[in-house]
Amino acid sequence: MLSSPKQRPFTQPSIEVPSASGMDRQVRTTRFKRSNIVAACLLTLAIAISAAGYAKYGLVRTAKAPADQLTFATVHRGLFQDYAPATGNVAPRVSVFLDSIDGGKVDRVLVDQGSVVQA
Repeated sequence: MLSSPKQRPFTQPSIEVPSASGMDRQVRTTRFKRSNIVAACLLTLAIAISAAGYAKYGLVRTAKAPADQLTFATVHRGLFQDYAPATGNVAPRVSVFLDSIDGGKVDRVLVDQGSVVQA
């Protein structure tokens, strides 16, 4: 028979824990982080550039034309013609075809084709 060493119950090795006073200290957090400041500056710059571009180009209400292409005339009263002669083809935007579901029977013909009727 083999002799076995005496078995001892398992115990955690003792480790000395340093005092919390040296390691645990309050970490000061800043209200503004560098990335937030950079993002705010870029956003402000983009808004400023957009506003400057709109002020320079968006508010202009005049048209520029060369002076040799301008024609001046005297204004007089007259009939305003609100049409412009033009040629072209007229086509419907939407075509709808109607068909009856059930066939029917004609009892009598009231008018002939091409007859003039009164409303």
